Amino acid sequence: MTAPATTDLAESDPAYEGQIAGDLVRRLLIVSPAVLLVAGVVRGVDGLISAAIGLVLVALNFLLAARLISYTARRSPGAVMGVVLGGYIVRIGLLFAIALALENVSWIDIPVLVLTIAIVHLALLTWEMRHVSLTLGFPGLKPGRQ
Repeated sequence: MTAPATTDLAESDPAYEGQIAGDLVRRLLIVSPAVLLVAGVVRGVDGLISAAIGLVLVALNFLLAARLISYTARRSPGAVMGVVLGGYIVRIGLLFAIALALENVSWIDIPVLVLTIAIVHLALLTWEMRHVSLTLGFPGLKPGRQ
């Protein structure tokens, strides 16, 4: 009996990074009402819209990062670290470019947009650290957290 090819194994393995990104987005949905309420009260409708855009960008960033890692790991495991670093730089550049592009839109409050993106990213990643298992026995989310 021969061992299955590595591509067969890679296709059958669950995408742990996708599970983690999904968990991050779930947590983002939990904190979104509070973020939107604070932004709306402090900066009005423009702040509320800007915070909403920022929350969507954060969710898309997490999902895109997970997709990029999954795609690369299945095709070239040796290239994962380079793609992760390069993807991070590109995604941060895209967020910066989006903020610059929205700077001249009258109903976008740039400070709220940028603060929402920065604070929500850091807060969610900090929150998620408690729920990620960094062992080979249970990669991804800790057992019972899925």
